[in-house]
Amino acid sequence: HEKITVNPAEIQIPSELAIVCFRITQEAVTNAVRHAAPNLIEIELRQQDDELHLVIRDDGRGFDVDAALNRASMGTSLGLISMQERASLAGGRVELESALLQGTTIRALFPFTAR
Repeated sequence: HEKITVNPAEIQIPSELAIVCFRITQEAVTNAVRHAAPNLIEIELRQQDDELHLVIRDDGRGFDVDAALNRASMGTSLGLISMQERASLAGGRVELESALLQGTTIRALFPFTAR
């Protein structure tokens, strides 16, 4: 199951940033389906003050974030690195929260002022 929320519903995002958000979401959902066996994946896109928040949550197996980032830094897990690099190139950042058997939350935060 999936749940998608956009707030405000009519938010106008520049196409370059929309592509970055799509690619990060694609990677996060692919990872969740491939590795976490979730029952639910939630995707939320919202403007909060002068930031655009993209939040992808799942209720899957979860993982040890520090161990995954360590593996990624050694080149064995490119998904997390690609999300971080995409966000960084767009002036944003990625925050990861996960715990075994408690799911995962990925937040990508970007500077953003609605047009």
